[in-house]
Amino acid sequence: MKSLLNSIFFILLYNISGQGQLGVQNKIVQIFKDQGIHHSVFSIHTHNISKGQQLVSYRADEYMIPASSMKVITTFSTLDILDDDFKYETLLGYTGLVESDGTLKGNIIIKGSGDPSLGSFREELNGDFLSVLNNMTNAIKSAGIKCIDGHILVDNSRFENGGTHPGWSWKDVGNYYGAGAHGLNINENEYLVHFNRDVPIDSLVNIASTDPRIPGMSIDCRVRLDEAGTGDNAYIYGGEGFYQKIIKGTIPAGKGRFTIRGSLPDPPWIMASLLAQKLEKQGISHLGPMIGANPNSINQIKTFRSKTLKNLVRLANARSINLYCESFLRSICDTGSMSDALVRLRRHIDSIGLDTFSIIQKDGSGLHSRNVITSRFFTQFLTHYYKKWKSNAIELLPRASFEGTVSGFLRHKKSKGKAWLKSGYIGGVLTYTGYIKNKDGEIIAISIMANNFQKEIPKIREICEKIIEEVYLL
Repeated sequence: MKSLLNSIFFILLYNISGQGQLGVQNKIVQIFKDQGIHHSVFSIHTHNISKGQQLVSYRADEYMIPASSMKVITTFSTLDILDDDFKYETLLGYTGLVESDGTLKGNIIIKGSGDPSLGSFREELNGDFLSVLNNMTNAIKSAGIKCIDGHILVDNSRFENGGTHPGWSWKDVGNYYGAGAHGLNINENEYLVHFNRDVPIDSLVNIASTDPRIPGMSIDCRVRLDEAGTGDNAYIYGGEGFYQKIIKGTIPAGKGRFTIRGSLPDPPWIMASLLAQKLEKQGISHLGPMIGANPNSINQIKTFRSKTLKNLVRLANARSINLYCESFLRSICDTGSMSDALVRLRRHIDSIGLDTFSIIQKDGSGLHSRNVITSRFFTQFLTHYYKKWKSNAIELLPRASFEGTVSGFLRHKKSKGKAWLKSGYIGGVLTYTGYIKNKDGEIIAISIMANNFQKEIPKIREICEKIIEEVYLL
């Protein structure tokens, strides 16, 4: 493996000096063959923004699967289209009239705006879904409503045909990262499954609880206990609309409970149901939960506003949150449909002078296996936004060695803390896209994509680290 790394860096430096592009490509192909990874494909492009110079270019115009690096395109474009001070607003209100005895002759309305952060469990957002439910209940009571002669209606119409992308894998959609974006999202559209582990190795484990408890949902647990240190290999099957879940795989032995995360079967309905339950416990009767667009005017009770879009974008990139990026993409068009959003995004890319044929985007998060892009397009895109936003563009990405999904990357390199990168990983795909501040303080846009590799991911990550190190030292 060491000889492979040394050969790749020699070739990259050879390429930088401007000698024989074809010879460089042939040597890399031969190295892959020698190392048993001849079916793997690397694409690399770097551009010194400060000097306006191309540094490294290898297979820079070939389509590659970007995985979560696609989030860079979604987040930067959404921020440009909607503005960094944009906030999502979720409206709590009612239709009809509140009579003198506190009876509401109408419906309670929760009108969603597509906010992916509503009721999020993340500390950065200061307010989980229980807080949202409590705040809604208290606001309804403060409005003088004691009885509801109507429904708890969630208006989920902001996103046309919202939910899970039809092109996502069945293996993904039951798990938290496969949660689709709706007009009304809650708790990042996920729930927790807690397992007991007090059984022998290779025995079936028991589910201790789910959080929150989902009305009407059942789980067929086929998970077994594996040796300690084997990691989370349990997968939930059954996506949106499926209340009968199956969990297969293994979890590692250890002390205490073990937790995995699943996607909610129907976030808007679950939100309506949980609020309905909460109101009943407070003695406020009603006709039950309901989903539908509200055609009537709404009497506002309370508005729930998200953090600014800039803050949400930074969080989405640092934590690689698929749901946020799916919501962002749908938010850039009036209908909220995926097809219209992708058309709007393509128009935007064309408007900033980039080649729309260098990218085929199917979703906002990079989970779709048919997303493809070129490494040259990535660096051109990043160059455009650095010139427009300067350091604000860099700050939208996590700082390698310190933050998010790249907190362990470049930790033992001279370039530690000098790269801001979005990583991407799905089976056989590893990518890094972002900015480097080199040893001379110059800003460099970089994109590295590895596809179809069969080696262990740490070895591919090591190759990417050493490439970035060489670029930093140029």
